[in-house]
Amino acid sequence: MSDPFENIIKQRYEYSEFDPAEIRATAEGYEFVDLLLEDAEVEQATQELNADADIDAPAWFQSDGSSLTSRDPTMRENWADKSAEFLSSTFGMDRYDAQQLAKKFVGTEHPTDADDVMGIGILDFLGPGELFGIEEGLLQMDRGLAGDSTLDTVIGGGVVALSALASIPILGVPFKFLKKGVQSEVARDIMTTIGEKIESGVEITQQALIDAGQQAEKRLVDKMKGTTLSANPVGAIGDVAVAGAGKLAQKLDQPATDVGNPGVISTRLPTAVNATENPVEETLSIGLESAKSNKEMFNHNVGLLKKYPNVPNKLSKNSDQAAESFIEQAKSNLVWLHNRVPQATRARSKLWYDGARKLTDRWAKEFNLPDTSVAGVIAALSPQRDWFQNVSLAERVITIYSKHQDTLFDKKMASTVKVIFSKPQYASLRKAVKNKKFSELETVEEKAFWLRVHDETYGDRSHRLLTPEGDFGDVVMNAKGEPSGTGWGSLNEISKAITAIEARGDKAILTMAMGTRHKVRNFYNNILDPNNIRGDVTIDTHAVGAALLRAVSGNSREVYHNFGTGPLKSKQPKNWVAAKNSAVNGVQGTYGLYVEAYQRAAKELGILPRELQSITWEAIRGLFPDTFKNAKNINDIDKIWMKFRSGKITIDQARNEIEKRAGGINAPSWE
Repeated sequence: MSDPFENIIKQRYEYSEFDPAEIRATAEGYEFVDLLLEDAEVEQATQELNADADIDAPAWFQSDGSSLTSRDPTMRENWADKSAEFLSSTFGMDRYDAQQLAKKFVGTEHPTDADDVMGIGILDFLGPGELFGIEEGLLQMDRGLAGDSTLDTVIGGGVVALSALASIPILGVPFKFLKKGVQSEVARDIMTTIGEKIESGVEITQQALIDAGQQAEKRLVDKMKGTTLSANPVGAIGDVAVAGAGKLAQKLDQPATDVGNPGVISTRLPTAVNATENPVEETLSIGLESAKSNKEMFNHNVGLLKKYPNVPNKLSKNSDQAAESFIEQAKSNLVWLHNRVPQATRARSKLWYDGARKLTDRWAKEFNLPDTSVAGVIAALSPQRDWFQNVSLAERVITIYSKHQDTLFDKKMASTVKVIFSKPQYASLRKAVKNKKFSELETVEEKAFWLRVHDETYGDRSHRLLTPEGDFGDVVMNAKGEPSGTGWGSLNEISKAITAIEARGDKAILTMAMGTRHKVRNFYNNILDPNNIRGDVTIDTHAVGAALLRAVSGNSREVYHNFGTGPLKSKQPKNWVAAKNSAVNGVQGTYGLYVEAYQRAAKELGILPRELQSITWEAIRGLFPDTFKNAKNINDIDKIWMKFRSGKITIDQARNEIEKRAGGINAPSWE
């Protein structure tokens, strides 16, 4: 008899490089909730759960359409595009090379690379250059006034004034360089830092102490591994003092508000016609308060928790009290799991989002993209992907989009289409991309199709390990000692990633592109602004497992409840009960309860919620690795919790038995 799981995979992807055993081993360890369903089926299944409102464009979306319209290109950008087009069509230059040469001629608005001589182009020494500067300055002032950003208003006004001075023959030359310096990212960072310090009344030299403390902490981690501690104990004592001072300075340096990167988005997205909140103009958060916003939904979802094996039998009938008990137990589990991780490992595993931000900055500079676009690409491609594959796919999208604008859809790519996109439903896309360059495509769906086919045809199927600090390591290997494959998700996810690139930093477009799922939206914020104190938390399958201290997978009831999703009716188990969602408030499932648990635990431990999530994410993967998650082992863990549920053992005894049964917490692969 054929394996139903294998059949679904084959139907979903139409082909696979992996053997059935590898497909199953990969799937069982990760969040494969939606992978088994066509995109339309997922949407259908989700909408079946949204019974409290019609799914349609909300009021804030229907205003005048302007909130979702990308800004028009500036004069400088138009000149650059026309110049690149001329170079490409006349001299046959590669599109990417033509764009880079055009930048040398026209210049760039926000120089980031010293090799670009502050972004100055030939036209900056001619009349058009000053017109460019005046327009760019006025636009930046407008953005500053609209967004209540004093920094943008001041910089924009300075650019306008310096552009006018730069138009003076001969005498204006120094002002050309000064104008570019004011527009540079380095200058912006400096001005932002100084502004923050002045506003908070903190000495500017405090940052130096924070930096020194972080460096000292890193040295201590190395010493704790036994390599240098005994050789220089005096130095270690000094590092302890410096690291402690740095920690204190960091706490004093934290702002009193949650204002951070202006690109952060709401972590819930109301979509109902009668929705009253605007997720673009407001920053809406998912948490306990929003989970309670719909009483009927809250009561229903809390009622689902009472059936979990790790929840005591005598849970209060009062939903508020029952939710409180669940949250406190989850918090306690997270603190316990955090404390079971060695200090040296915690010091690094908490850095996952710092590393993601470092990677974002690297790609933003390399490909001349806004940081919001890079974070958006990574987040959009994250569903059902492990982190290393996620990063690899993001790199492929950004690289192909940036460097293959002038590449033609060729015969090899046409052959690939016959293998992976032969079904009738792809007929229109096959026709749309035939014999076309990437730059000639009209819709994001066509671009997603073209990009996927190009990578499947010419891309290396392996991917690399990434350290918590954001540095690439060796190629990831499978159980056979061979490079592990890299599989794509849906075309819809690739389309969202491309939309993030083309958003050009437009927050309204990014707000919609990241979709309705809390996990993706929180993930985007955590990558973009990891040190924001709003408390955004990425609750994925492993985060649910850590809070429950159970071996769950993407097909687990508790994970479906967290996301507010579920299998199609034809695939639902007997007596299946789904979590409820609210399109009016943009609240889905039990996600908000887990957020509250992570925030409370992080506060108790004195770290950020996203740092706790990173630490426990690694820990739960080490406690319950993919190879552990078979039916017998999962059942054994749940039996231990059932003994606690019935009052036969204490919660501490349950945790200790679970750790013993699982064989302890394995060290992460990057150590």
